[in-house]
Amino acid sequence: MTVKLRQRLYYAFFILAIFAFLGGSFLLFKMGFEKVNAFREAAFPEIPVATFLSGIVSVFLCMLVSVVLLGIIAFRTGRNASAEIFFFSLWCASLSFELGRIVILWLVNQGVGLVSLAMVTRFVMFGRYIGSLAIFMGSLFSLGFKQERIPAAFAITIGAALFFASIQPLNTGQLGPGFLVMRGYASLVYAFDLVLVASVCINYLIAFRITRDRAFLLAAAGICGATLSLLLLRVIPGLLLGPLALTALIAGSALYLKTLHSYYLWR
Repeated sequence: MTVKLRQRLYYAFFILAIFAFLGGSFLLFKMGFEKVNAFREAAFPEIPVATFLSGIVSVFLCMLVSVVLLGIIAFRTGRNASAEIFFFSLWCASLSFELGRIVILWLVNQGVGLVSLAMVTRFVMFGRYIGSLAIFMGSLFSLGFKQERIPAAFAITIGAALFFASIQPLNTGQLGPGFLVMRGYASLVYAFDLVLVASVCINYLIAFRITRDRAFLLAAAGICGATLSLLLLRVIPGLLLGPLALTALIAGSALYLKTLHSYYLWR
């Protein structure tokens, strides 16, 4: 994959993130507070209004972070040769799929059935699997994977994400926290995410042991903080955990991107 093609993909990801953020804002504006609160009273009456709204805010914060990070990558670091940054951009683009959670709110207010909601849920799951697998694939290149393997790793990421999102069972009779249809084996999915995060950290620690460059230690710390905080923002984080998770997401992402950009700048 050439640098020029990667730059075009960065711009495409950036445009996708902008449209997702603007589309979600438009749908939320059309619904208004009354319809959103009516959804809360019908689906989650036990959740306080402020806590419920924090879940909606977390969706837009995820998409906004995606826009900002992809803008930086597209216009500042696009010529960097790092394969890790390319797969990090794919992780950033996957945050745009959280738009589906706002779409579900809108569809419920339109009286759409749960079968359609299940399709949107799979769309969100597809994006989440892309993000988790992209970070793992990127970390493999710190161990010496050749740049020529980027297209194959990219194709495997998309294909595996589509496969996992298609086979995961859904309980189409109930909506769960995070405004998605209840998913089967949810605990296994969280365990899968945690295993991938741990694997990414191990890969960077191995890279540090080989090169003795502390950049890989900083990269491991940054991506670990970013991905773990994202797991909190994907549900209804609440007024306390929400700001903490957002701070960790921004700080971890900035540390990861800055560290790898500096490391590969002259390589």
